[in-house]
Parts: sequence; structure tokens; C-alpha cells
Amino acid sequence: MNPRDQLPPIMPVEPAPETHHGIMARFRNYFLTGLVVAGPIAITFYLTWWFVTWVDGLVRPFVPIAYRPETYLPFGLPGSGLIVAVVALTLLGFLTANLIGRTLVDLGESLLGRLLRDHLGEFLPRPVIPHVSGIRLTHQCKPPYAPSYALRGAL
Repeated sequence: MNPRDQLPPIMPVEPAPETHHGIMARFRNYFLTGLVVAGPIAITFYLTWWFVTWVDGLVRPFVPIAYRPETYLPFGLPGSGLIVAVVALTLLGFLTANLIGRTLVDLGESLLGRLLRDHLGEFLPRPVIPHVSGIRLTHQCKPPYAPSYALRGAL
């Protein structure tokens, strides 16, 4: 006997009776749909306006009065501080990515490394390599960044 034969027969589903919505129900549905669509848009505009005015407030003290748009226009120009910040960050990235920037970064890293090695090295214990059977140290390998060395072992 097949297990399908033991199942009760499937009854046809009756369609739900048509309900007529009143004008207030339609009004409520349209209002909630409009709220769901307009809410995220309004929040996005508010957060964007808040961010632009916040960056303007941070950058404004660093811009001389002669270069501010309010000096030449009868109203304030929102976003001018944001433009100055974007240009300054782009210029900083350009300088850092080029030879001058790399030289300054290398100089700073070597100064920091020398400071850590000379002053903090006196207080930190030297690493002790425990004897582990089956591993013998063959040579030192130099990673891409100096002056650190790593010990390389061979089995």
C-alpha cells in the first residue's frame, strides 16, 4: 500500500469573500505608503545636511576670511568647507603616495623605531628561544621592512 493512499483528499480552497474598502481605509493605506517612501529620503537629506554643516564648522576656522564665500556673497554657501576638506585630503594623499611623502613616512618610521629600540629596549626582556627537538635554526631572514629580523627554522 502506498503512503499517498492513506492521506485524506485535498479539499478545494474557497476564495476569500471580496471586501470593499472604505475611503478612510484607502486614505490610511496611501498615507502609510507615502510615509514609508518619504521617511528614508527625509532622513538621508537630514543626515547629509548635518554632515555638511558639521564639516563646514570644523574647516571654517582654518580658511582665511578673504577666501570664504560669505565675504563676496550676501549669504553663506553650505558645503564650501566640505570642498576644502576633500581637496586637502586629496592633496595629503597625493603627497603621501609620492616620493616626498614616502621619504617623510620612512623618516618617521625610522625615528619611531630608533626611539622604541633605544629607550624601551632597556626595559623589555630579550626573547628567549626554547629548545624544541626536531627544529634547528638555519639562518635569519630579513622581512621587507627593516630593521626587524625573524628567525627561520628548518625541520
